[in-house]
Amino acid sequence: MNEKWQKRLFSLFIISGIVLYIDRCSEVANRLIPPTETEILIERDTIFPDPVVIELPPKRIPVPTYVYLDTITREVTPEPASGKKIKKYTDSLADSNLTFYYTTLVDGELINNDFEYKLHVPLTITNTVTKLIPTNGIYLTTELGGNRNQFNNLSLGAMYLNKKRNSFNYRYNFMQKSHNIGVGFKIK
Repeated sequence: MNEKWQKRLFSLFIISGIVLYIDRCSEVANRLIPPTETEILIERDTIFPDPVVIELPPKRIPVPTYVYLDTITREVTPEPASGKKIKKYTDSLADSNLTFYYTTLVDGELINNDFEYKLHVPLTITNTVTKLIPTNGIYLTTELGGNRNQFNNLSLGAMYLNKKRNSFNYRYNFMQKSHNIGVGFKIK
């Protein structure tokens, strides 16, 4: 190995040593880059289940209870004060998503029909997604290239990536015999 290559290799080891010292051994790195490994993202979304068609078996007509309808005010009362005796039917249908209630007042013809329902569907489902953030690392890089007329780029290098995703790189081009140093910062 000639003396020129020895100097280049020695320079590469010195730069790698400085980067490793800052990364692994120094208190400076802990103050500049707080150690965070994961990022937790909480997503909230409303998810409705697929509709379920339920075929209910034939039901008996519910037994009516008797209430009294005031002929003047049209109010329903349980006491036979001054009213007319009518039939009151109350029942419900239940499903895993919905409960349906109804009350019907009948005196030979339909007097009143009330409907109510209660949903059993969850309104919000919370999903927790854990994303791993890359830690510090040193990567070996290489480049090949040129243009239509000539092949003039064959390079080998190293890149250091810190926790904030900033990169610092060194590259040596064998064809042009040049040294290249680069810095990259995360934009977004």
